[in-house]
Amino acid sequence: MLDCFVVCDLETTGTDPRRDEIIEVCLLKVQGGVVTERLETLVRPAGPLPPVIESLTGISPEMLAGAPSWEEVLPRVRAFTGGLPLLAHNASFDASFLARQDVRGFGPVLDTAVLARIVLPTAPSYRLDALCRLLGIRRDVHHRAAADAAAALELLDALRGIIASLGPELVGRVAEVLSRGGSPWREAFTGTSARTLPILPPDREAPEPAGEKAPAELPPFGAETVASFFAPGGGLARLLPQYEYRDQQVRVARAVADALEKGKVLLVEAGTGTGKSLAYLLPAALWATGTGERVVISTHTINLQDQLLRKDIPLVRQLVGRPLRAALLKGRPHYLCLHRWTAALARADLQPDVAHFYARLLVWLATTGTGDVGEMHLTPDERRLWQEVRAAPEGCAGMPCDRPAACFVARARRAAERAHLVIINHALLLSDLKDGGLLPPYGPLILDEAHHLEDAATNLFGYSLRKGEVAVWLTAAAKIAGGGRSARSAEDPAAAFFDALGEAARAAASPDAPEVRLMPGARNLDPDGLVGDAFVRLREALHASRVTLERSLGELRGAGAPAQKELAVEAARLITAGEDLQTRLELLFGGKDPNLVVWVETGRDAPGECVLRAAPIEVADILYTRLFRARRPVVLTSATLTAEGTFAFFKERTGLDRLEAGEVAEVAVSSPFPFREQALLCVASDVPEPPPGEAGEYMQAVAACIAELAEAVPGKMLVLCTAHRLLQGVHARLAAILPGQGIAVLGHGVDGGRSRLLQEFNAEKRAVLLGAASFWEGVDLPGEALQCVVMVRLPFMPPGTPLVEARQEALSRRGCDHFARMAVPQAVIRFRQGFGRLIRTRRDRGVVVVLDTRLLTRGYGRKFLASLPPVRVYAAATREVARAAAAWLRGDTFSGGTQ
Repeated sequence: MLDCFVVCDLETTGTDPRRDEIIEVCLLKVQGGVVTERLETLVRPAGPLPPVIESLTGISPEMLAGAPSWEEVLPRVRAFTGGLPLLAHNASFDASFLARQDVRGFGPVLDTAVLARIVLPTAPSYRLDALCRLLGIRRDVHHRAAADAAAALELLDALRGIIASLGPELVGRVAEVLSRGGSPWREAFTGTSARTLPILPPDREAPEPAGEKAPAELPPFGAETVASFFAPGGGLARLLPQYEYRDQQVRVARAVADALEKGKVLLVEAGTGTGKSLAYLLPAALWATGTGERVVISTHTINLQDQLLRKDIPLVRQLVGRPLRAALLKGRPHYLCLHRWTAALARADLQPDVAHFYARLLVWLATTGTGDVGEMHLTPDERRLWQEVRAAPEGCAGMPCDRPAACFVARARRAAERAHLVIINHALLLSDLKDGGLLPPYGPLILDEAHHLEDAATNLFGYSLRKGEVAVWLTAAAKIAGGGRSARSAEDPAAAFFDALGEAARAAASPDAPEVRLMPGARNLDPDGLVGDAFVRLREALHASRVTLERSLGELRGAGAPAQKELAVEAARLITAGEDLQTRLELLFGGKDPNLVVWVETGRDAPGECVLRAAPIEVADILYTRLFRARRPVVLTSATLTAEGTFAFFKERTGLDRLEAGEVAEVAVSSPFPFREQALLCVASDVPEPPPGEAGEYMQAVAACIAELAEAVPGKMLVLCTAHRLLQGVHARLAAILPGQGIAVLGHGVDGGRSRLLQEFNAEKRAVLLGAASFWEGVDLPGEALQCVVMVRLPFMPPGTPLVEARQEALSRRGCDHFARMAVPQAVIRFRQGFGRLIRTRRDRGVVVVLDTRLLTRGYGRKFLASLPPVRVYAAATREVARAAAAWLRGDTFSGGTQ
């Protein structure tokens, strides 16, 4: 198959083969590794060329005017491809366009993206450009058919070279798995072996980092000792040639040391550029190595965990001059279960997608020391397959392990038990508080990105249930119990209930409010009782299946065959899981817990899908009882913890206001950056005030303003939106205007996910990126990577969502003004996070533009402005704002503005 094939690349007017057209074709015939024939031509489309495609490819309408039509090109393409395998990168795209255009005679499809996922399981991206950069394949032209086809062929050669270096045993095992799945890539893996090949990793532990020998006499722990490391001429200055003393950093470090010594809770707000991670890591390391008491550090994002482990902790290790062990610990489902992996790999027949994923895991297992799925970037389909081989969230349930010493969960746990510093995320911390036994014993706790604590607790102490979860359980139970029901019939009760619930919820939902609150028994959605009847049938089916499983478990335990013992273990696991399913179903649908708000989520998954969810209306009592009442040292830090100049809102929402005043210390330090010289805040005064919905006239006004700003700004712009519908409407309008002016338009959820969009945004010279909720924080684009941030609306939470509605009701019952008490402080903190995307280093210079005049016309607008560092504020019509922004970015002297 790989001796003779056709490399294909197409350029098209869009991504939908049913609607879009081919505008360029390149086909390369390869025989014995040599290109022997080529077909390359532009194709004249019947419709207009979208500006975004012209900008992306450099193909203009003038270039296409004299090109042949597809009808003229088709016979040549058919003759060229006839019967030969077709190779392309992301080949399903090219193959679907060719098939739609009546080219069906090619042989098996070879996708180099699939091969790359197998051979390079931990690559950060599998886009053609990214893989070429990773492998040193030079590319001077992008998004043209000939250049991309040549790059795909070079990529194939590079990947085959990597395969040759993997070793015959591994290559042979991969070939065998791909053969069972009928993959066309099996021929790329040669050197198969007839003997049994290893499929488990070696029993190895991650090596401990080398630490310096401890000094004979250690200085006593305390604020002064900690501060000495940050002093001019101190340890940091000796290690870092570019070190700058920052009083704000020292204040934070002193406060952390004092909290550890006195066993206090400490709230720390530290602005961008403070260096707060070192300010808490250094005292934590000195405390842990000096006292032997483990310190747990919890974060919200993977990016911060990576920064701590790869950059900050190695530096601290050098500073303290003592052996310092650090470990990353995650929840069980993040790790591969070797027992389940062995069982899955032993299946006789595999689907091609399963075979590709298992082949990828085989290559990954040859090198991973952690078994942590976070090392790989999984597709949604791969995430579904991962569920079958991951460690079970509920534990091993007596399951016999093939290699207990190699168990990745146990290995991670052992590393954490040996560590001075254990890095986790908020979800694992809260899971340990809820269920216990997930973390090794520890003393002080540090929560970075602590502004996420309330949301993390809301998610962790809530519940969810979806049709697929219940249907899979019913099917698995039916298979083990041998009750004679087909898999289809086992799923029917789940389908009947969730379909009826989803239909009722969608009838009550709207495009702006896809989440519908559910009253007990669905009385607000189910006047005819159809959903209630389906609920009763599902509850009975779950109960009957559990009873049958328990009977089968008794029979299986009495048998002696190994296979039946395995079934007994699985039956026991299913019984436990079934109890949990039934508990959640009755809790969610019955609505008997007054502390929970329950809703039906529609429209986010596949069409017609719905998810039943519940969350605690308040988490303050939960957090106080489970976390803060223990009276251990806890440091909570973030760049955005205060609202209106105090920590009161954060303390109220997290239960810290239950503590005595002397038990909580507070430190707020500003950024060391000179914001008046670096940032200009503008308000476009001629944009209409946001309407309750997303009216078309409003979207048009917003798009026109952004377009004028984009033309004035010489670099790149991030537009922060508060709703996907608004984002999509503005994106459609901008995509028809800006690409023709050489400005790329990228939309979150329209053109891809967050990580892919940020990569494309970085690669463009001029671009507008429209981002939804996740872009308001955690986006770090210093210097020329970002020159302008636009906030379309003040970031108030959508008022109609069930959780917000329930929390407003709870505040009203206590006689509180929920808008002033909750909505404004939440929005102020979010506003500060959005503003913080702009200035990331001392050398940055940029403009923030707000398109919401309520910042100036409403009384609460002063609270938003007062929350920012000292910055110039300029309000004017869009045209004047655009001129001021361009002048500011050129470095011109700016005399206007206030504050």
